[in-house]
Amino acid sequence: MCTRRKKSALLNFIYRLCFVGMAVCCCVPAALGQITSVNADHATITSYINENETHDPIFVFNQAPQPKRGVLNFSLQLSLPYTFKWYKFDNVSESFVELPEIANISTLTGLDEGGYKVVATFYRDEIQYDSTFVAWLYMNPGFEFSMDNNNGNVDASDKRCDYTDFRINSISVPAPFRYFDPNGMEWYALANEIDRYTMQLANGDEEYVIPFQGNIRHREPPRRDTRYTFRIHDKFGCVRSSSIMYHTILPDATVNPHQLPLTESESAPVRVEFSSNPNTISAQNSRYAWRFGNGDSIVYYHNPPPPIIETFYTPGTYNVVLNITSSDNCHYPIQLPAITVAAPGLEVANVFSIEDNKFFKPAAVSLRRFEIVIFTRDTRQIYRYQGNDLRDWEGWDGRVQSTGREAPPGIYFYTIRAMGWDEPPTRNPPAGPYNGFFYLFR
Repeated sequence: MCTRRKKSALLNFIYRLCFVGMAVCCCVPAALGQITSVNADHATITSYINENETHDPIFVFNQAPQPKRGVLNFSLQLSLPYTFKWYKFDNVSESFVELPEIANISTLTGLDEGGYKVVATFYRDEIQYDSTFVAWLYMNPGFEFSMDNNNGNVDASDKRCDYTDFRINSISVPAPFRYFDPNGMEWYALANEIDRYTMQLANGDEEYVIPFQGNIRHREPPRRDTRYTFRIHDKFGCVRSSSIMYHTILPDATVNPHQLPLTESESAPVRVEFSSNPNTISAQNSRYAWRFGNGDSIVYYHNPPPPIIETFYTPGTYNVVLNITSSDNCHYPIQLPAITVAAPGLEVANVFSIEDNKFFKPAAVSLRRFEIVIFTRDTRQIYRYQGNDLRDWEGWDGRVQSTGREAPPGIYFYTIRAMGWDEPPTRNPPAGPYNGFFYLFR
């Protein structure tokens, strides 16, 4: 695709350069004129210098995606009446030939490539004065190129784990535009050239790329099948494109950690279910290696693993990684959100209301063993619990354990012994005792 660029400072300079000031002694009025083109895609100037010691303009019309014809406009600022004639350059005779059918038309449309001249004539004191203006039109065909893409696809030999090579099959560079210096009687050439290469992915992202020995090398190829569109931009703003489909050899999978429902989500032991779903063909035939950060690891060969449940006991932070290795030896490490196991902790309220709470239960985190004994003010034991996980214990319901009668309101004392998951199970006795009291309301 060829795009029309916004008129640049160079183009405005060319327009000013095309003005011709003419004065003969002090009695000839000044005549300022120019040839412009409002719809040209690009503008530059000739290498030669004309008889007015300026450069003539060259207007470029890009021919893709649709062919375009040239448009020229002539204007002259003069206080006297004047006439003008158009001429077109003839390559054979190397001279400008008059176009009588378009005399006195200021705007020409539908023009072909080549040189155009305007001669403006006016009189002062019966003396004829002529001003000459020349402009060139270049119909830029743009570059042609194609990718060696195996019917629109990328061969496996073009694909690597960390980059992909797209081979440029051919680039057809247009011949230089030739224009003529009518004063020096010499031909000149305006050559086109590649300005840059760009690559666009299916998501619309576009980036500059540099050809690598005839190839375009793309680092970090996508893990999904993706269509690439490569574009060549020439210095006149013309763009040619070629698309190619990349079929990935990289493994890719979606991993979902799902923490099993527990009362305290970070209290040990923390049980988490991990599942993975392959997103590419290469991922279906890959080796999967789970690393849970706690010393445990599981490896599955050439088969996506089933859901896995892993239990984390010791307080700390665990970085879980799933490493996928494809049959092409491409690696894909998937870092999962960190699993956190809270440090042991115990908090006991000093007020217990049967109406509000129904059960008296200390707030415990990451304890592997727990024992509580509740006493009256006269040191009489009315309740005792011992277990390995407080999540299995509802708490004290405010009744005397031996009789089932409701304990009367008042102050009660407790003694607690506990062991955290950060301690070895052989420790005996557990830490404690922790003593305290609370008030029972009814």
